[in-house]
Amino acid sequence: MKGEPDKMAKICDTAADAAKLETAKTLQGQELKIDTSKWHLHNKMKINDTNVVTADVLAGNKVIHVIDRAIIPKYASVLTFSGA
Repeated sequence: MKGEPDKMAKICDTAADAAKLETAKTLQGQELKIDTSKWHLHNKMKINDTNVVTADVLAGNKVIHVIDRAIIPKYASVLTFSGA
């Protein structure tokens, strides 16, 4: 199953929901690979090469998942400023 940005809030509320997916898209459209090969053993999951270290943290009206490194957009633009 593939996630779409506008549907991710409905599809992925918990890590168990995300474990049913193979990929998901960020709001910028980048596709992320969800690796749940260890899910059945320890409820462990990876997003690309990033480990989910704490799942299902309640934050406001959403659930977040703590990861061990930043996921940098593939095509991040660099802004430069010049002037007075």
